[in-house]
Amino acid sequence: MTVPSLGTLVPAPRRRRWQLPTRRGRERAALRARSLNLASAGTTVPLTMAENDPMLLRLAVEDLCWHMAVDDLDRRRPRRGDRAGRDAWLAEQAHLEDERRRLAAMLTETISAL
Repeated sequence: MTVPSLGTLVPAPRRRRWQLPTRRGRERAALRARSLNLASAGTTVPLTMAENDPMLLRLAVEDLCWHMAVDDLDRRRPRRGDRAGRDAWLAEQAHLEDERRRLAAMLTETISAL
């Protein structure tokens, strides 16, 4: 296929074959759907544990807030020449790293107590 205005050859789109999901893939997807990913501690917890323990549920919400703050910080990265902005950004990054360590310690303690 060629594009007339450019005169170049463009690859044709490939047709994807539909495949049945394997049993192992379905089992993995079902397991991921029943677990809660806690990014600050780098672990997953079964959803039933979080539902039954109010402290773990609170920490899961704090972990979500931390994750959103990290995403927001990444979007607000200052330009190269902005030294004042970079210093403030690095200070906020250090604050979020301290909060991650605190959350990870509290999550580890709470999970080990269950």
